[in-house]
Amino acid sequence: MNLMNFMAPPESGAGQGKTAHRLFFALQPDGPAAERIALLSERLTQRFGRTARPMAASRWHISLDFVARGDGPPPSELIAHARSLAATIVMPAFVVALDRVVSWKGRPGRRPLVLCGEEGVIGVERLAAAIRQVEGDGREREFIPHVTLLWGEHDQVEQAIAPVAWRVREFVLLHSMPGRQEVLGRWPLVGSA
Repeated sequence: MNLMNFMAPPESGAGQGKTAHRLFFALQPDGPAAERIALLSERLTQRFGRTARPMAASRWHISLDFVARGDGPPPSELIAHARSLAATIVMPAFVVALDRVVSWKGRPGRRPLVLCGEEGVIGVERLAAAIRQVEGDGREREFIPHVTLLWGEHDQVEQAIAPVAWRVREFVLLHSMPGRQEVLGRWPLVGSA
């Protein structure tokens, strides 16, 4: 069963209004990494002043793969199927290290400033590939592991930083909706106890 049969895929443009609901697999930073991200986000918000809108700490994540997007909550059948596929993933725990702050293109006033890495994201890329493989949908897409720090209008930025790193012990299924994000499932990685 293809997960994308349930809701409009992200590429279709459906559900992009204020009521958009997104269902996706992701990684969340642990406590010490979240503290480092908070300090970095605060410094960047101060640097860009009133034009910067920081991402809420409760929403920090690295997206692995989108399951679906729509104007309403995902159907329970879709959630159950995504959970059953996630339970088949077997992968060792790994360390992720994000060592660059980069501004990306976006709509005027809504350009993202993200935290990303190069060699420190190899484990993330492997986990994302494993998830796409069990989904079996064959979609090709560019994948750049990152944590969005803030949105706004800011200078072009590409800055090296001391790595923000954590040991990835699990991945999660997130339901993102206006104003909040909910964890719908957690799956441990091998050797993560």
